[in-house]
Amino acid sequence: NSDEHKPIQLLELYSQIWHQGTIAAVNSPEESELLLSGLVVKQQGTLRVHSRIYKSIFDHSWIQQQIEALSSKAYDYDS
Repeated sequence: NSDEHKPIQLLELYSQIWHQGTIAAVNSPEESELLLSGLVVKQQGTLRVHSRIYKSIFDHSWIQQQIEALSSKAYDYDS
């Protein structure tokens, strides 16, 4: 089910934005969800983390923890 992998896809997209600073917006459903969450903003056709505070709280280690937790949960459901 693609819905099970959606949170991981959102985190991977957010990770890409977090690491690169900005990425080109392509108007994907994942981008829309990140924009609605308030974690990222869209400016002049690019996406960036909404604020330095968010960038410091929702950082690389937070992203990794979330992906690992979701991956282990998906693994538990599969077995």
